[in-house]
Amino acid sequence: MAVIAMLVISLFESIFILPCHLAHEDSLFFRAMGLLFYPLRFIAHLFARINKRTAELSAELDVIELTEKQLRMLKTVGEDQAQVQRLTEMITERAGHP
Repeated sequence: MAVIAMLVISLFESIFILPCHLAHEDSLFFRAMGLLFYPLRFIAHLFARINKRTAELSAELDVIELTEKQLRMLKTVGEDQAQVQRLTEMITERAGHP
């Protein structure tokens, strides 16, 4: 019962109170916070650049990893082909020499 009451209160708050708070973005409080945190904007830009570079490196590593997997698969296929060729030669030799 308490959970339902809290959900009802939260719903009321989200419908009526939150929009009122968001409507006052031009208030003195938001301006003061903007001025207070303005010197820290370089940190946000720094993290944005780090995230961008990390995404680029991740994409490059994915390509390298895929290439390595493909090379391993080709090597396995090549080994299988060599084994098939050896077996074919052995069978051909045995068929030629009864």
